Amino acid sequence: MILDLDWTDYPDLSQFLEWLNDIERRLDIPWDKQAMNSGKRIVEKIFDRDGGSGMPVNVIPPVGRLGGCERILFVAIGGRDNVKRRILEAIEHIAAKCPNRTKYVVFYCAKWDHVTWLEHMDSFRRFGVVVVKKEFLLRPIRLL
Repeated sequence: MILDLDWTDYPDLSQFLEWLNDIERRLDIPWDKQAMNSGKRIVEKIFDRDGGSGMPVNVIPPVGRLGGCERILFVAIGGRDNVKRRILEAIEHIAAKCPNRTKYVVFYCAKWDHVTWLEHMDSFRRFGVVVVKKEFLLRPIRLL
């Protein structure tokens, strides 16, 4: 199920997505083949060079020092990454590592597997999180 979303209903998420749109264009991420192939490189490029969004965010794959549990989980999926693995890592994060803390999951992806998403969607639904898919250069869409 793909829903339209009035992003203003979620100010933290809206601010983060605006920042993400800006940073992906400034850093030319969609045209950097090395970055696009690896979720780790995507995270490094976005958060190391810019210093972050100015708001606390957890990231998968983890890069740098581990922080506390935050409201936003950013999951980077590169072209060579395993989509199912990243989805399962996100579920582990919201269920076991940061239960009752994560409110938003943003999948930032070079590729996506909708069948895998459908297989695991109910796990996210149980925790009541808002799930957004943001592909390079495209508008974010709410999956849940």
